[in-house]
This record gives sequence, C-alpha cells and structure tokens, in this order.
Amino acid sequence: MSDTCDARSQRGLVGDVITDRAAIAVAAPKVRFIGPGDSVTMDNQPDRLNIELDAQGVVTRVYCG
Repeated sequence: MSDTCDARSQRGLVGDVITDRAAIAVAAPKVRFIGPGDSVTMDNQPDRLNIELDAQGVVTRVYCG
C-alpha cells in the first residue's frame, strides 16, 4: 500500500473524536473528511489523506486516495 499522503503518521487518530479539523488540514495539504452518507468522488488522488468518521465524529479509518 502506498503512503504518498503520509497516512501512517495519522493512524493514531483512529478512535479519536475530530474536534479541530483545521489542525489536521495543516498537517496534510490535501485532506478529505468522509462522514456517514457523504457523497464522495471516486477519483484516486494518492497524495490526498482521507479520514472516515462515524456519526459521532470518531475517526474509523485513515488512508490515501
């Protein structure tokens, strides 16, 4: 698995509630937050950090794409 977006360094977020999205955005120039039911494009951008959230804002997955 490629880590061109530096997702490995953000995996510690899994299980945390995201309260300050701006701080994460600074760490990753291209970041996309994906919540339940959100529409997302299927384009793959290897340098984009994707952060999946559950309904309570808890990070469930972090990956490039």
